[in-house]
Amino acid sequence: MVDKVEAGKNPDIGYIACPVCGFDSAPVREQKLSRRAYINCDECGTQIFSRWTQSNRLIRSRMKPVHAPADKAAAPAPEVEPPRAEKTIFDMFT
Repeated sequence: MVDKVEAGKNPDIGYIACPVCGFDSAPVREQKLSRRAYINCDECGTQIFSRWTQSNRLIRSRMKPVHAPADKAAAPAPEVEPPRAEKTIFDMFT
């Protein structure tokens, strides 16, 4: 299902707990020009903007993404030869 985005509205990139009211699904959005994350709580109306690179990283690291990144197809494990049994002196007589 594709989320419809209203004209002029920044899409949700994740969800985080609101630090003001504690609502656990406050949407995290990305500003169009600066590409910085901000919190826009629908429950209490609080908006929290990141103005520095560090605060942007903190918001993004603590949010739950809207769409989990697709797992890369795991490359098949290379075939490994089974280890050969070492010959011992007793193998000469068998």
